[in-house]
Amino acid sequence: MKAFRKLLILGLTFVLCLGMGIFTACNKGNSSSSDSTSDSTSASDSTQPSEPEFVYKVRTQSVGGYGLRNVIVSLYNGETKVASVLTNTLGNAYFTEAEVSTPGEYDIVLDDVPDGWSTNDSVKYKTTAETGGTYTVNFTASLLTESAPSTKLYRLGDVMHDFTVQTCTGDNFTLSEELQEKDMVVLNFWASWCGPCKAEFPVMQNAYSAYQSNVSILALSTETSDSQDSVSSFKKSYGITFDMVGQPAGGVVTGHFGTASIPVSVVIDRYGVISYIHTGALTALSDFTNLFDKFVGDSYVQTVIESTDMGGGSSGGSSADRLKPTVSPPSISSITPVLTSDSAFTFSWDTQDEYSWPWTIETGDDDVKYLTASNSNIHNSYATLNAEFTVAANKALAFDSYIDTEQTDQLYVLIDGVVIHQFSGVSVAPTWETKYAYVFENGQEGKHTLTFIYMKDSSLSGGDDKVSLKNLRFVDASTLDSPSVDLNVIQNAATGFNTPVELAANEPKQNKFQNYVNVALGEDGYYHVIPTANTPVDVNVHPLLFANVMTPSLWNAYSVWQVAYLGYAVYDGHNLEDLVEEFAWACTHSSNGYVPVTAELKTILDLLTKQDVAGERYDAELRNSVYYDPAYHVSYHENEWLEMCVYYKHYGQTPIMGDPTKGITFDGAIPLKLNDVNHIVCDQSIVPLGIKHRIDVEKAGVYHFYSTIGEEYFDTDSAYDPQCWIIAEDRTTMLAYSDDYILHPTNNPDNFEIYLYLEEGTYYCLFAMFLNDLGEFDMRIDFIHEERFDYFTNCSIGPHSFNPVTNETYVPDAKFYKYDETTDAYRITDENGVFLGDIYAGLDDKMYLDLTNPTHLFPYNTLASIIENAENYAIEKRLFYFRN
Repeated sequence: MKAFRKLLILGLTFVLCLGMGIFTACNKGNSSSSDSTSDSTSASDSTQPSEPEFVYKVRTQSVGGYGLRNVIVSLYNGETKVASVLTNTLGNAYFTEAEVSTPGEYDIVLDDVPDGWSTNDSVKYKTTAETGGTYTVNFTASLLTESAPSTKLYRLGDVMHDFTVQTCTGDNFTLSEELQEKDMVVLNFWASWCGPCKAEFPVMQNAYSAYQSNVSILALSTETSDSQDSVSSFKKSYGITFDMVGQPAGGVVTGHFGTASIPVSVVIDRYGVISYIHTGALTALSDFTNLFDKFVGDSYVQTVIESTDMGGGSSGGSSADRLKPTVSPPSISSITPVLTSDSAFTFSWDTQDEYSWPWTIETGDDDVKYLTASNSNIHNSYATLNAEFTVAANKALAFDSYIDTEQTDQLYVLIDGVVIHQFSGVSVAPTWETKYAYVFENGQEGKHTLTFIYMKDSSLSGGDDKVSLKNLRFVDASTLDSPSVDLNVIQNAATGFNTPVELAANEPKQNKFQNYVNVALGEDGYYHVIPTANTPVDVNVHPLLFANVMTPSLWNAYSVWQVAYLGYAVYDGHNLEDLVEEFAWACTHSSNGYVPVTAELKTILDLLTKQDVAGERYDAELRNSVYYDPAYHVSYHENEWLEMCVYYKHYGQTPIMGDPTKGITFDGAIPLKLNDVNHIVCDQSIVPLGIKHRIDVEKAGVYHFYSTIGEEYFDTDSAYDPQCWIIAEDRTTMLAYSDDYILHPTNNPDNFEIYLYLEEGTYYCLFAMFLNDLGEFDMRIDFIHEERFDYFTNCSIGPHSFNPVTNETYVPDAKFYKYDETTDAYRITDENGVFLGDIYAGLDDKMYLDLTNPTHLFPYNTLASIIENAENYAIEKRLFYFRN
């Protein structure tokens, strides 16, 4: 799970920083001080990979532009081979002067073309005498009719071999036949024990119902114990109508895909090409419908969508994966009156960045014109608009925006190169809203630069995927003191950069800022920004201090997480990577991308600044900031850690910004009430586990944890089957899970129920909806008894597993048991074989047969109903599995 979490963090790092390219300017100015700089150069010059100097470049690609790698490209002069070059991962082969010293007319010959790809044989490719010539060879694909070799392992861009498997209902599924009737085939790899796998089935089914005339889905279990019969039962219980396959039949396909992590969805287009691979659950209907829309219809051109989930890529993708704009930018004179009536603004396009998409003019239903980012539905792209302006003091910069995007596509607003705001989100009824970008106070008047960037990651689009702007203007700052205004303007905790100065004759020179904010630890466990060093912290008045963990900061051109991940977060021989990772993970779920600074995080940041690495690679590569002069060693000072921190200055009469990690981290755990109703909101899917809540137990005893979904909602869309984990004060030890105990007395699978003895202290409840769905429910925690309470508990937790070495089917967490002749009953023992009733006086340790509730072995039927229906089970399908 940690590896999965780390990949998520790395992906988000790339999204936020775009390879440290677009936002290089983040380190070039300080929006909260008068010495802000606006003379940043285009980041594209330093971040876009440059092509090598070449005599000839030959590109091998699909007709849709996907580069074919590892193709041998040779140049021939008659029968004589002049040179051979292998295409790179982008499909490009470069012939430099080392290979071709004399330009001329050479025949281009291609070898080792991937199976299934072909060119028009009547077309002959030949170079010319022109130096720097570029030649593109387009390939078309067709499904391979023969079976795949046993050693074949598919990857993105490969052409599939035909296959036939028997589905769990006894029908044959043949890939070639499906592609004759449908525009695309989706292979979904899953297992019955996988919660995220099951989470996406309901929306997958809904999408399939709408697109089944054009789309075929085949879900193949990777679990050897998921037999055809059990998958058939699963299919029926979930109401699934697309094809599903159990083992061993599914092995015909699953063995050719690297499915170490599931779920995995693979798109095979109408030409047999593996065109998209996604690892992880797709739990929004738009995830599937947006995907299907790209591959169905008569206008489809062979497409390969680069995925963040394959090959260790990042969510932003590399610049080489990006499409160059296909839209011409409007003239500056035409967009200016559309966006503003204030002559203080001078707009410009970033003409130096060949990947930057423009903003175009649209007209609304009310005949009002506005600007819209032209990169809608273009994955791994960004649209940029720059404006220079001169502003007076005590003025606020405002604009109107229409935003309907997925959460990971962001509209960034930068002032002098510093990211001030980021906006996103799919809305049920999106509308135009007024946004306030910044407030220029005394000392901040003058010239500044404004940048709008709409950045799309390489995942699917959500909502209308539309971002529009209009009515850019200045308003008096005094108007912000209003009940309707809720404005938080980001500020750096360090301001006023000094060039290195001599501190004393015997001291080294250092890089240091003029001003550092005063901070103090509040009763809420977080640092707050206070006016003076001795001001008592009022958490309702004084803003939170946030750590800049995931993005570049004044302290470093690399984020704190990148420094840790690259192995440089080491102090006194101790690697701080795991500690930093916890906070980096929290940033990925935080509502503003930052985490409040706790005492622990402050210590970590402070230790990072104490590293004695002068003159080593850390200095040369990681301290690459305009505030860092490599000619001088950075002397540690006690406020240096604040250079990694920010805070928000609040405007308006609304409450100041609260904890953006509320319910995400243990520090931000939401308090629960004892002996009362608690309303639980699961508004995002937290991996691992769920939304965090805190219980403060002042009286030791048995407590009853249970949800209260009413019987009238059983088996309806309003009952989401909430889940509950109880964690000890150490924040690590799991004390109970909602499936640890016999189901609710009403036999309602949509409620959880836990009885647990708790000593005085702090505990945590983690809540999630079944299959990581989103929803709300009520629950209670009632005190039952000071000493004990009798309840039934299951003899095994979780589904059974299969050992392929011993062919043993077993339950990993089954209780120990043995037969007792004295009582003529099977009884539960400890791991040493001692009956628990002999250890705990009065404990009923006998095993009872459960006939009336669904069990882990029979999750969809009670044993009584099975017997009543006279369903026969072979001896090898034993009713219970216990570990001996």
